[in-house]
Amino acid sequence: MNDEGPSDAVLEGKGPTVKLAFNDRGYQLLHYYRAHTLYSSFQRIQSLPGLGHQPNVRGNACNVLFSDSLVLSFSIGIPFFGTHQPDTATQGLRCHWKYLAIGIATHRVEHWTVACLLKSEAACMARSCGHVLNLDRGRRYLSWEIMAQLGGFQESSTSHGSFIAASARGTRIAIASWKTISIWSLEPNVVIEGENDFYPDLWQSPYGFPELRPAIVQLDAVCHQLRFTDKDDELVAITDRGLLVMNLRPKGKGVQVVNSRSDWVVDELDD
Repeated sequence: MNDEGPSDAVLEGKGPTVKLAFNDRGYQLLHYYRAHTLYSSFQRIQSLPGLGHQPNVRGNACNVLFSDSLVLSFSIGIPFFGTHQPDTATQGLRCHWKYLAIGIATHRVEHWTVACLLKSEAACMARSCGHVLNLDRGRRYLSWEIMAQLGGFQESSTSHGSFIAASARGTRIAIASWKTISIWSLEPNVVIEGENDFYPDLWQSPYGFPELRPAIVQLDAVCHQLRFTDKDDELVAITDRGLLVMNLRPKGKGVQVVNSRSDWVVDELDD
C-alpha cells in the first residue's frame, strides 16, 4: 500500500475523527474525518507480544497515473468487487487476484476533483489454491490503475461530506452529497478487464478509459447514511426526514420520488 509514512503530520489539518471502522479482519483501524468522503488515515493495529509496538497513523494516499503527463494522489476505498481465478499459464498452480475500488483525487494546483474506479491485481505463489476472495485484502497493494471515471462526480462543499455505497454484486455505485444522490450503473467484470469497447464512444474520455454517466436523484431531505440492500436495485438512505427506500428497477430507467404515507418510495419512470 503506497501510503504516506507514519507521522503526526498525517493528522494535521484534518480535525477530529468522526467515524472509526475495522478492516482486514480487524488488523486495520480506519479513520474518517469531517468533509472527507473516504477514510483519510489508518492504523495497522496488529503487534507481536512483548515488543511494545505502537500503531502509527498512516495517510490514505496513493499516486496513480491519470494521463501520460499527470499523476494524481488518490484516496482509495476498500474494494467493492473482485475476481479470483486460476492462472492457466501455470496449469492452475497459481491464482490471479483482481480488485476494483473507488478512488478520489484532487489536483493540487487546479483544485478539480475526480472519482475513478481503480484496479489492483496480484498473483499468489502457493503451489495449490484454496483461497477465498477477501475484498478487504485488496487495499494492501501498491499499484493501482484507472479503469473508468465516475462522470459528474463533485466533492461535497460542506462539512457534512459525501456518502458512498456499492451494491453487493458491484453493478451499481451511489454517492450522496447533501440532498443529491448520483447513481452509476456498470458491468464490473467488463470494467475490471478493461473492455472499453463495451461502452458507447461518447463515453470514452480522452485519457483512454470510459467515463460512466450517472442518474441523478434530488431529495427533499439531507442524506446522512446510504446503503444498498442485498438487492442491487434497492437503495436505502437515512435522511433528516426519515427513511428513504429507492427502487431502481429496471436497469437504465430513471426514478422519481413520491410520497407514501410517512415514508418515501422511489418509482420508476417510463423511457
